[in-house]
Amino acid sequence: MAKTFERRDTPAVAARENLLRLRKLAELTLDVKPTAREVLDVGVGFWYSTAVLRCAYPAAEITGLEYPQAPMWQHSAWRNAGKRYADRVIERDSLTAGELPDRYDVVAACEILEHIEPSRLIPLLASWRGILCSGGVLVGTMPNFSCVLNRLLFLTHGGTSMELPQVRPYGTYDHLREYTADEFTRILRLAGYSHSIIRFAARPRAWVRSTRWPRAADLIERGAGALAPRSLGQIVFAARP
Repeated sequence: MAKTFERRDTPAVAARENLLRLRKLAELTLDVKPTAREVLDVGVGFWYSTAVLRCAYPAAEITGLEYPQAPMWQHSAWRNAGKRYADRVIERDSLTAGELPDRYDVVAACEILEHIEPSRLIPLLASWRGILCSGGVLVGTMPNFSCVLNRLLFLTHGGTSMELPQVRPYGTYDHLREYTADEFTRILRLAGYSHSIIRFAARPRAWVRSTRWPRAADLIERGAGALAPRSLGQIVFAARP
């Protein structure tokens, strides 16, 4: 799993890319769960999602979880940086988070699920359902495969299929599989979540201009966004059992 969680961006680049979706995440999280005592952030990465959760729930006990062999996790300074946001940190694979003995009001999974092997995704989501308190909620963010630019990235990296359950093996940030909103809603139901909300966050202009073909990508995103602005953004979700 070490390679799966490796990130080749700098923190500054990742911050620009995640800012809009994290803002949407904060709004959705507070809409569905205005208060929380225990919060788990699965795969803390650069700590952005943990910081958002701390702002949303300043009095909550927040636990961060990260794979101990993740490249950034090898540096003590990086591990210690999260202490301002998380009350404690657990070093373990996110695939085993469902085995934790505690129960949480909120379990967050931001930019994690696209790195999981498709065959393991439904069992993983079901295991996270098992560590939610009564009335608890799963929240998170993920890429949206309905985005034209995401499909172009997939096609230019050797993909051959866009249908479930085919794996889309391309190298963009080591994503193993990206999903459309409809696909992911179906997956949540199969994992035992009876209520789900999907919202969309716009892609930062800086990210579009940093791609291999910035002018073409910019035109594509503008045109597609004008035609279907509410369904082509990055996915922000919340789900209850």
